[in-house]
Formats: sequence, structure tokens, C-alpha cells
Amino acid sequence: MIALLAASRLPVLRGPFPGLVAASVVLVVVTVPVQDDGHATSVLQGVALLLAAALTTTADDPAGEVLAAGPRTLRARFLARVCVALAVAVPVWLGAVAVARWRLEPTPVAGLSLQAVALAALGLAVAGVLRRRGSTSPSWLAMTGLLGILLVLYSLGRTYSVFVAQPWGPPWEASLLRWAALLVLALAVLALALRDPWQDRPRHPAAARPVSVAASRREHQAHAVR
Repeated sequence: MIALLAASRLPVLRGPFPGLVAASVVLVVVTVPVQDDGHATSVLQGVALLLAAALTTTADDPAGEVLAAGPRTLRARFLARVCVALAVAVPVWLGAVAVARWRLEPTPVAGLSLQAVALAALGLAVAGVLRRRGSTSPSWLAMTGLLGILLVLYSLGRTYSVFVAQPWGPPWEASLLRWAALLVLALAVLALALRDPWQDRPRHPAAARPVSVAASRREHQAHAVR
């Protein structure tokens, strides 16, 4: 497992992942003076979106067609790259949260962290589906799909929206429940997308083969007796 993580480091760090993480750091640094004016929540939401896009790039597997013949499954390679990316993204998120709490004390860290995790899961789910369909570099298309999902969610209106300007009260709590539902749905889709191909093959022919052989043997013995 350690060897797989070490081998997954180069594909992650050579892609667009470092640039998106750097952009999130720059966003935090540039907005430090204005976060105490009530913009800390918006900054953290922007950082969450950038980190989600960065994690989505871990779905790129240019050597996937070659490595498919190796002992490592698609799921193992995918999750190894995600773990490498999380080792960088999580400290960045914690640093952004620390700055936000420093500049604006009542920042709803738990709710915003839930949004960040749900966004990352949605991006990975879209990328996982595209990877399952044969694309070895689905990150850019997956990021476009993630933005499309967010636009659809934003257009639902206040009744069903997951974006609430006021981070407290019943509307905020209702939005967190919707984020939690999106997280569960995204994880379920990702788990299905990362299933090994052999798990989807029907088992009926394999189970029927011994029965057919046994039946042929009995028939042969009956003919021999006659």
C-alpha cells in the first residue's frame, strides 16, 4: 500500500492539482483584511469549491489502460491518488478555517466543512463515473459537470436551495440536511463507479456449468447401461 501511495504522488502533483490548491491559498491570503466584515463564510465556500475541483483532478489516470493489466484495481489506484491529494488539501482547509475563525469568531465551521466534503464527493463521483466509462483524463469534464450541478442547485430557489446567505437559523439547518443528503448520494454513486468490472459479470453461466456437466455424465452412463 505504501508503494502504491508513493507511485500515486507523481500523477497527482504533475497535474492541475497544485495550481488549484495554490489558488485556494492565495484566496485566503488576499481576503484576510476583509474576512472580519462578514465575508469569512463566502471565502471558505470559495476555498471549498477550489479544493473540490483540485480533488477532482485525481481521477486522471493517463496510464490507466496499461496499469489495468497489473495487480492493482481501478478502485485501489483511484483511492490512492485521492489519499495523496487529501494529505495536501486537508491542511489547507484547516488553515483557511483557522484564519476565518481568527478574523470572524462565529464562523460556522462544522456546516461549512460539511459543504466542503459534499462538494469534494460530488466532484469525485462525477469523475468516477466518467472514469468508469473509459475516460483516462476526466478531470476537466468532471469539473464542468460539478459546476453544472451547482448551477442547478443554485437555481432551485430558496425553498430547496443548499446555498443560504444567513449561516444560522432554520434555513441554514435545512440546507445542511440537504448537503448531507447530497454527500450520501455522491458517496453511493462513487462506490458504484469504482466497482471492479468482474463484480458486474453475471454468475449464472459459471454456476450452471457444473450442473450441465453432471447431467451429461448421467446421460452418458444411461446410454452405457443400455
